[in-house]
Amino acid sequence: EPRAQKAFTVLFALSGLSALAFQIVWVRLFGLVFGSSVYSFSAVLGVYLFGLALGSFVVGRFLTRTTSYATWARLEIALALVAALLLYSFSRLPDWGWHAEERAGNRWSSLLLSEVGLVALLLLVPCAILGAAFPVATRLLQVRDGGHAAGFAYAVNTVGTIAGSLWAGFFAIPKWGVQGTHLAAMWLTLAIGL
Repeated sequence: EPRAQKAFTVLFALSGLSALAFQIVWVRLFGLVFGSSVYSFSAVLGVYLFGLALGSFVVGRFLTRTTSYATWARLEIALALVAALLLYSFSRLPDWGWHAEERAGNRWSSLLLSEVGLVALLLLVPCAILGAAFPVATRLLQVRDGGHAAGFAYAVNTVGTIAGSLWAGFFAIPKWGVQGTHLAAMWLTLAIGL
């Protein structure tokens, strides 16, 4: 139905906005804990991209022609719930980071591995959910061939992620801080799912 697909297109763009807001929050958060370095940024980005690939791979194996809007909505709601659980870890992150540095001693490779491990422990599940949502959305946006659907999905998602980077970087984080922006992205994701 064209009206439902138009509404879904807007929701998918908004999910791109919230996804990039989460990413910026997580980069900022781990930068505060591990130091604002290329290693901290790379750890978050690496886990984020690996999670996207993992989620897309897993859901791609089970994707059928009968994929529904409800399936995608459940993924968005699951992401919001996992994001809510992540809030409990925010206050503990400095202690966890300090313990990781203490255990690593003066071994840089051990410190890097423990940082990546901590990032993966907290972010792999939400990033995998984000990755799972994309192929489902692509299938739901499919009108003609798969190539057209994938291209359209990327375009819609990219518009949302550009808006999300501008919104989080220039408005939300300066106004509400890291935790407030995470909460706003969480509530937006829940609203999208509902």
